[in-house]
Amino acid sequence: MKRKIANIVTIARFVLTVACLILLSLYRQHAPAAWLLMDAALGLFIIAGVSDILDGYLARRFDAVSRFGRVLDPTVDKVLICGTFILFAGPHFPNGGVTPWVPIILVVRELLVTAMRGVAESSGESFGANWAGKLKMACQFVAAGWIMLHVAHLQSWAVSRIILDALIWLAVAATVLSAVPYVSTFARMGAGDSPSK
Repeated sequence: MKRKIANIVTIARFVLTVACLILLSLYRQHAPAAWLLMDAALGLFIIAGVSDILDGYLARRFDAVSRFGRVLDPTVDKVLICGTFILFAGPHFPNGGVTPWVPIILVVRELLVTAMRGVAESSGESFGANWAGKLKMACQFVAAGWIMLHVAHLQSWAVSRIILDALIWLAVAATVLSAVPYVSTFARMGAGDSPSK
């Protein structure tokens, strides 16, 4: 039952993530009360992101880490972040979105790390998340949240655009740098050394 609680939270996060992405896909900048749609998406985004902390706490508190949770939990994070940034690069976010290369970098990083993790764990090696990955997720989360806030309420505030650009660059830098420990560990594995825990 304890394990089921953590898994239920993970599934709920996935549902919230899908709902958030649907709302973002429906956003049109000049539609009446468009900010209400963006506020709703932002609310779901925050709940889905913050509940990741609850999910992890429950799994550790009740020793309820399962194979299901180990696979689905990081997958939800990837869908939430990559999905939002892909939509931000679309035609309906001209004054608060991102250039297409930003989500490309995010997606390539996730595919690269996921592929390396799959190879490592299939060989029986530990290749779990590290502090760099968690910092990357935090930077991406803050950047995406600010984009939604900017689009909904702060487009007329020039300083907001400066903050937005800075957060995007920070998220991109954290995304690239967070892959370095994984690549380094994977390279050591290829050389016959044991990966760092």
